[in-house]
Amino acid sequence: TVKVGSLAMDANKLSLAGNNYDINSLVMIDPVFAQYSYKGARPKDTTQKAEAPVVINKDSLLMWNRGGMALKIANLKIQNGVFRSDQQTDRAAYDYFDGQHIYFSEINAAFSNATLKGDTILSNLSLSAKERSGFEVKSMTANMKLMPTGMAFNDLDLKTNRSTIRNSFMMAYNDMSEMGDFIHKVRMA
Repeated sequence: TVKVGSLAMDANKLSLAGNNYDINSLVMIDPVFAQYSYKGARPKDTTQKAEAPVVINKDSLLMWNRGGMALKIANLKIQNGVFRSDQQTDRAAYDYFDGQHIYFSEINAAFSNATLKGDTILSNLSLSAKERSGFEVKSMTANMKLMPTGMAFNDLDLKTNRSTIRNSFMMAYNDMSEMGDFIHKVRMA
């Protein structure tokens, strides 16, 4: 589920005919991104003839920008955002951080000089957010690098309700879907 309460944009270059976008400012108020991974209960369709399975090269699934889009956003602001990632489990969410039931709210972020280069998103970041478990990102500033197999934060200053992390922090995974099993599949350094 993706929704935005309101959106304001000022663009230098924006065309549906091309793949080069230059945006001065983009402000999203009350955006929500929610991903739910639950097994469906739909019965198997026995009326259709079985087709040969399509073989997909796993590496091609990691490519976010196969079309070669060029994107530059000078200033992106998120006000009061929500990020939710729920995996099907046979239990309620833990009271403490639960990598299978992630719910961040009150996300307030500013990204400056954001660019999409190939499959990499680069930006200067300032962020605050609260997770349902009580974990709170009071403030975070960093030079961010987001890739299909990880994210890195350099020149980092991260203050939570229980700790401070400085210098750098990195998370690595085989693909972004592993964030749904954060505790077991995401490697941190």
